[in-house]
Amino acid sequence: MATKATHITAEALRERDACATQVAIFEREWPDGCEVSESSLLRAAQLGLDLNWFARRLLPGSLWEEYERQ
Repeated sequence: MATKATHITAEALRERDACATQVAIFEREWPDGCEVSESSLLRAAQLGLDLNWFARRLLPGSLWEEYERQ
């Protein structure tokens, strides 16, 4: 079964009280938002974005459990 891609935007990050500095970095890289994928997560890590915050705040329960497991 295919999984639905998750599109994340700067606005969605702001709505979840993300740090303004982190949102600015995200928005410079992805002004229209981006799909959550292996490549976008690797790029986010290169940019110094807080992926633990992202996982805790934005991943659905089942994905958070898998993230924690790994």
